[in-house]
Amino acid sequence: LEQQQQQQQQEGGSGGGDGVLNVTSHVLNNVLSALAQDKQWQRLLSLQASMYETYGATPDNVTYLYHLMALAQIGKWEETLTLFQQIRTGAFGPEVFPQDSMYTALLSSPALASDGRVAEIKKLLLMREEDGLPVTQHFLNSLIATYGRSGHLSEAVAVFESIPTYLDEPPDIVAFNALIMAHRLAGTPLDTGGLPLYRQLLSLSDAAAATTTTLGDAAGGAA
Repeated sequence: LEQQQQQQQQEGGSGGGDGVLNVTSHVLNNVLSALAQDKQWQRLLSLQASMYETYGATPDNVTYLYHLMALAQIGKWEETLTLFQQIRTGAFGPEVFPQDSMYTALLSSPALASDGRVAEIKKLLLMREEDGLPVTQHFLNSLIATYGRSGHLSEAVAVFESIPTYLDEPPDIVAFNALIMAHRLAGTPLDTGGLPLYRQLLSLSDAAAATTTTLGDAAGGAA
């Protein structure tokens, strides 16, 4: 941002003389991304709040994704839901709308990682269905992890087992890891929880490797 300010001053402008530094939303979203990766949530919220006034940049879908993520991570659950409802109703214009990554950001909130919050999780599922978003592996993996953190192992298992139905493919390694962690948090004995899942994952990996080898051999023979 400092480099852009220096460049703008050298070009003889400072945001049109009104003290506003003209920076694109793309540049600022990259900064928000860096702050999110470093878990500097308060700094992220401060920058997001001043984007237009200080930098002349209009917040977009990516901006509001990080805004939701920050609010969710610092535990301001009601404020998070209020902002998300505004997004869902088009309060910030047609360019800002609910998307899969916003729902996964909400699911990652520590506010949902406690027993008794399953109703909140179910509410998010209904909202997502209303928004007409397609089911993705990323979302289902996040849902498994959220149920696991909140102590609802049976719900996590149900989502895991539904993946082939939703996606017509087996769970990926992230889904396996999420369910293994759910079993661990629930105190499931290793020989009935994590170990069978680990063996299942290995068998799928071996099958995938065998298929790849077979296809490679067939391609080589055709050549």
